[in-house]
Amino acid sequence: YIDGKPMTSCANGSLISLAKISICADLQKFFEQTVPVWCDDASLFSKNTIDRLKIDTQFIQLIVADGVKEIEVKKEN
Repeated sequence: YIDGKPMTSCANGSLISLAKISICADLQKFFEQTVPVWCDDASLFSKNTIDRLKIDTQFIQLIVADGVKEIEVKKEN
């Protein structure tokens, strides 16, 4: 569930990705394992969606930018 709705009823791509990340975070807590979470759909997220993430691990966002042909790595706190 995300925002009280089943994940299968989420029409918004960012909500589906947010639900998947939430599942990863819960599995990590359950198994007491902490690993980075990679998100290939990060371009779907707004600033508001990113602020709603509740994970206690490194969050790696993969974002495609039009016209950019080189990989750029940014570290944000």
